[in-house]
Amino acid sequence: MKKIKRGISSIEIILVVIIMFLLMGVIMIATMNVVNAANDAERKSNIAQIMKILLAVRINSGTFPVEESECDVGKNCYNLDEALRKQKLDEIPKDPKGGENYYRYKSNGNSFTIKCWMADNSEYVYDSDY
Repeated sequence: MKKIKRGISSIEIILVVIIMFLLMGVIMIATMNVVNAANDAERKSNIAQIMKILLAVRINSGTFPVEESECDVGKNCYNLDEALRKQKLDEIPKDPKGGENYYRYKSNGNSFTIKCWMADNSEYVYDSDY
């Protein structure tokens, strides 16, 4: 009688490895979508926080901090950054992605816009006139 060898063939091993890589790819994509959604939510929350402080500044001083040209919050918005510090803000909000990503601000004193870029590279803008 012949002995029958039992075990796993190389084709079966290759199939298992392929399935594992496919599953890892799906999990990585799902994880990135969750991270991007969380970062976008944090961006909107940061803009809302800055907006509330700006409204308090306007109530106290009568105008929004003037920045005639668009500037980066926390980097070169000198009047806005000073107003945020005076409101005893622990830390000026920064984009969750970090690096050179900043919130952009512009104001003529009567109205302001503040914006950022979302994970899908769309622009999110809060305009006090609307």
